[in-house]
Amino acid sequence: MSRQLWDVVGGGDKGGILVRTGKDVSSPPAPERLCTGALIREVALDEERLHYELLDGAGPPSGWVSVSLKDGRALVVKSERQAPSPKLWRVVGGGDKGGILVRAGKDTSAPAEAERLATGSLVRELERDGLRLHFERVSGSGPARGWASTRLEGGKELLVPAGGEEGPRLAPEPLPAAPAEAGREVVPGAPAPTGLPLELAKTLGPYVAGEVGDITANHPGAHFGEVFPHTPEQLKEFGADWLTRVFRLAGSVPEDNGVARVLSQHEFLGGGAAVKVVLEVEYLRPSADLHTQLFVKMPLPPDHKNRALNIQLAFEGREVLFNRFYTKCLPFRTARFYYGDISMSTTNWILITERIAFAGEARRGERLGPDEVEPPVRKGLDFLLPDALEKYAALYRRAAMLTAWAHAGRLGPQLAELFPPAARAGYMIGFPVAARTVEEELWPRVEDFVLRHARRLFPADVAEPGYLARLRAECAEVGPLLGKASKYCTAGEELWAFVHPNLHIDNAFFLRNAAGRQDCGLLDWAGVGFSFLLSQFVSGGGALSLAGAEVRVPYTDALVACYFETLAEFGGPKLDVRDMQLRVALMDMAYIVGSMRLLETGRSGDVYEYLPKEAYDGVRGLDDPVFTADTIEALMLRSVVMMLVEGIKTWKGRCYHQIFSEWRASSKPR
Repeated sequence: MSRQLWDVVGGGDKGGILVRTGKDVSSPPAPERLCTGALIREVALDEERLHYELLDGAGPPSGWVSVSLKDGRALVVKSERQAPSPKLWRVVGGGDKGGILVRAGKDTSAPAEAERLATGSLVRELERDGLRLHFERVSGSGPARGWASTRLEGGKELLVPAGGEEGPRLAPEPLPAAPAEAGREVVPGAPAPTGLPLELAKTLGPYVAGEVGDITANHPGAHFGEVFPHTPEQLKEFGADWLTRVFRLAGSVPEDNGVARVLSQHEFLGGGAAVKVVLEVEYLRPSADLHTQLFVKMPLPPDHKNRALNIQLAFEGREVLFNRFYTKCLPFRTARFYYGDISMSTTNWILITERIAFAGEARRGERLGPDEVEPPVRKGLDFLLPDALEKYAALYRRAAMLTAWAHAGRLGPQLAELFPPAARAGYMIGFPVAARTVEEELWPRVEDFVLRHARRLFPADVAEPGYLARLRAECAEVGPLLGKASKYCTAGEELWAFVHPNLHIDNAFFLRNAAGRQDCGLLDWAGVGFSFLLSQFVSGGGALSLAGAEVRVPYTDALVACYFETLAEFGGPKLDVRDMQLRVALMDMAYIVGSMRLLETGRSGDVYEYLPKEAYDGVRGLDDPVFTADTIEALMLRSVVMMLVEGIKTWKGRCYHQIFSEWRASSKPR
């Protein structure tokens, strides 16, 4: 057999090129086209007719195609790409029989093996012919090699693609039967809040234009009726006496205790949505139950470029209310609330919690003792993160437990009254992008970035003209159908639930329980409320949006499964995991296409905002200090760059065009 590989370049306007079952152009056509962008291997070449087998992409697994049209336009061209690694499949059928039937040969009448291939096993594809798969077992139990059907004639799936090529897959640890059994810090029997003043719902926003006055003023807060500081300078001026008074009002310290003095105060650099301050205090009556290290969040200065956006979003009221009433009854750790308030007439607010006792940077990568908090995680730097996969799994377990707790009523009967459900009409995972816009507007900028200025940020098989031409064709095909994909992804009443809105990995703190299992607590409750469930995976606040391709390519499906299995385990709705995995993949495609719009816009959030185009030529790679420095500028830069770079890598690694093509084919009217 010839080893020559070919790229399918024709048929972009028709969904692919025509395939026939025989060499003759009058032989019957195959039921589906061979999609543009597919990679095929030559089996035989007879002048203008090519017998192929499919390696990558969507379409018939084998057949005959023409090399070019009569007018000379190429349909397939010789490829310089490497053949992809063998595809992995997961056994999902046969759960009631101990696995699926394996035969010694391709024919369904071939002798059956004595042992079944166990459900959950992982196998490597050696050859595929229609519904028949020749495999080699990678994990699980059963025959080492053999032939099995990928699905039954009735449509029931027996084997499904494992979502990646060679490499290990995540096998989430068994979920605990109850929160305390996993070594989480839980307040035993902490009751859900009841009888809360419903007038506080107005603090969740939006701000009313006619009621907002001087945003530099100090007005009493809606929660406790006390005037509060909203700048570091004012915080220092208000001092220990004010802290004592408001801590007593909030019930954080008893009436016979208080803050004797503030030992130190310094600003904390991190994030771009608030001013952050660390306080060290001394109490009148020291107690192991009181934290001497406190974390304070306050609004950005009036002249900060993000202050107007924060006022528009009005997320801070949610953070204050949720911290005050709800964090104490969560089934996992979060920062303990000490005081918080907000003024709807000035948009000013303050939140004081414990400062999480992170280990020092020198201990990064060290296996710490039970319940010791690891050094802070920085988003967009997964390649520097020890045990990254375990951390994402822990993050999604906790996020699922929050939603399950709310769904099961464990956050009390007033949750929906205080946090009104978000408007669902018009919610989009991404806006349609015309093929012409992709090809004429976006693509020159993408090629300029990938091939000229930022080549060192991409692997060689991505920063390559041939692949980018293929990616352009794929994005031009996907872009116009993002509206249809959005309707599909957001359909379903059960997908609107109570969620953490900003699940980036730096909004969690990580530790291990007594059994050594990776655990985490959640932080940053700004914007918490009822929203679209899948936004926790891919969106401005979705954890996978800035995750590295080394996590997203092999493990996205497993993380989605981990989330929804945990959701059902702890009282949330039971949803079709395979369907959720498909929706997340489609959302990721939309987000990646959208991220390509961040090139040369001239607006805030542009790839070139914090690093001019010509400066990229001197960047050595993703580990360059321009990205890894512990500064707000480096954080803002890598947030947008990693979103684009890791997204493009993920598109290729997860074979997104193939997933899209299969979804489009399955969603066509029958």
